[in-house]
Amino acid sequence: MKRWKLIPGKNFLVLLVVGVLLLVSCGPKAAPTPAAPTPAAPTPAAPTPAVPTPAAPVAPAPKVGILELTVSPPPLETPKYGGTINYNIWGPSGMVHSGLDPGVANTGGWGTNLVFEQYWTLDRTRGVTGTGEFDYRTGYFPYPAFGPNLVESWEVPKPGVWNMNLRKGVHFGLDPTSEASRLVNGREWDVEDAIMNFKHRVQPGSWTSYNQPRTLANTSVEQTGPWSVTFNMPVDPFAGWCWVVYGCACGGHNQFPREVIQKYGNMLNWKNAVGTGPFFLTDHVEGSVTTLTKNPSYWGKDNLGPGKGNQLPYVDQLKGYNIRDMSTRTASLRTGKIDWDTELPWEDAMTLVKTRPDIKYSPSVWYSVPVVSARTDIPGKPFADVRVRRALQIATDMTSIQRDLYQGYAVINTFPASPVSKDVWVSAEQASEKVQELYRYSPERAKQLLAEAGYPNGFKTTMMTDSSSVYMDIAQTLASMWAKVGVQVEIQVKEGAVLSGIRRAVSYEDFVLGGVGLIFPFGWNQTNFTRDGSSNIPRVNLPAGSDPGIEVPYQEMQSYAFVDMDKAAEVYRTKLGPYMAEQAYFIGLPAPYMYTFWQPWVKNYAGELDQSPIYGTQWLRFAWVDQDLKAKFTGK
Repeated sequence: MKRWKLIPGKNFLVLLVVGVLLLVSCGPKAAPTPAAPTPAAPTPAAPTPAVPTPAAPVAPAPKVGILELTVSPPPLETPKYGGTINYNIWGPSGMVHSGLDPGVANTGGWGTNLVFEQYWTLDRTRGVTGTGEFDYRTGYFPYPAFGPNLVESWEVPKPGVWNMNLRKGVHFGLDPTSEASRLVNGREWDVEDAIMNFKHRVQPGSWTSYNQPRTLANTSVEQTGPWSVTFNMPVDPFAGWCWVVYGCACGGHNQFPREVIQKYGNMLNWKNAVGTGPFFLTDHVEGSVTTLTKNPSYWGKDNLGPGKGNQLPYVDQLKGYNIRDMSTRTASLRTGKIDWDTELPWEDAMTLVKTRPDIKYSPSVWYSVPVVSARTDIPGKPFADVRVRRALQIATDMTSIQRDLYQGYAVINTFPASPVSKDVWVSAEQASEKVQELYRYSPERAKQLLAEAGYPNGFKTTMMTDSSSVYMDIAQTLASMWAKVGVQVEIQVKEGAVLSGIRRAVSYEDFVLGGVGLIFPFGWNQTNFTRDGSSNIPRVNLPAGSDPGIEVPYQEMQSYAFVDMDKAAEVYRTKLGPYMAEQAYFIGLPAPYMYTFWQPWVKNYAGELDQSPIYGTQWLRFAWVDQDLKAKFTGK
């Protein structure tokens, strides 16, 4: 049998994710300089010891382009065992959950994919440290980039049907200090566990059942052999792959042992965490630090470079910190107290590079693209009229936001895809005239549209957002711009958890400002935009099928799911995406550059994001520490 099977079609991005960190990095010996955006595509500059300089002012009619990371990583070195890696798991997106069980709620937990494992993972041998076919530093993960993990091989005979052969010889880790681990006693993971985990993930109240009730109501799994299962998902197969088979969201389809679920009911208590992964969860202090300890009997082997064939993991311990204050985060990196952090804004990144020119880093467009949207399903509200929605986007000076708010360290983005989503993204210059108009800043044209819609003097509205500085700056900027056309905005600041609850309950009427993971348009948010998910802020195409402009191309895409991904991408790029953009359901704002940093003593790593920007820490199973180099810097 083949190692894994791809049915025709490739180069297409799918993945989930919920939520929230993308800061990528690459590791040349000298720190690369992020490029200054120009009327052409903004790209990082060639590596140079000099500190990156801000971009020059952007022309009034900016061109937007795809970010390219061109710096090659250094050669892999001979790994050494031992040591500790300290990393930070907090980002401005606020995706920190203490719970470990997405079968119960929207919880994913720190480092869950280091304790538990999923069916698939990104194929590291084809990444930036391997053949270079895919650059996982960008957060762009086309379907062919995925390789086997707990699943050894698979095939898709038709859209929505997944025949998967499970890997034999994978055992749950045995931590003698854990009662739950002793209960499982290091037994082999099997088909019964796979089926139990599906049922657990889709039970009422789970994060998956909340976001994808339609998909789950039509999805089933059955054992089709001693070591094989078949998933059937005839409705919304893209969503089914992401939320059920692959399991992108908040801990995804992490595999739990059935004994633990049967005895304790769920995995919310960290002391009950038992998985097949490279580490044990041995301590957790809420809001402070999580300790992961090496699983000495982990099944995985190194698959690249001088260490190929070595038993993983290399390090003895991981410390995941919850450092929220930006000045503390940068100070921790500068002094070597933290070995890795991600989602640092450009201002803090530039300051850090000045004081630590030896530190490794690389830029990328923030995966959680800022968007603002209001409900369109309330009759009589301004936003039910497409002219009002278009007017407010035309009243948004994208060039000014890119140039003044981000000092050029941002990419002007065309919704509903991210510039890094190369298969589906369309620049404003390539878009239809109706889309191009949305990116030509004109208060006069905006006032004309508002008057045509019956609001010659504008109106008052509200905008909810969370308290992070990233969104507050955007909210204030939008309020100032829209005031010029008579739209008065009251900004309502909510804590992240509160705002999330408001979105889930749909207890808002006006604007909500937040981030949307547009680098995964097919697998995840594409369904949320067209179904009853929490990312469908404007509440479009509800009930499902009520908007033919969305539903017809959406269903056409489903007919190609995972059997002809090039064709599916074409439908998204030429039909679904343009329609959503022209209707101005969402105002996609410039996406800022964000940065990942890691210390020079962290080896076997070149800035890979793994398959989850939110909990993308699987690279830590391959990483090792040059303890001599670290001691020379820290004195420890």
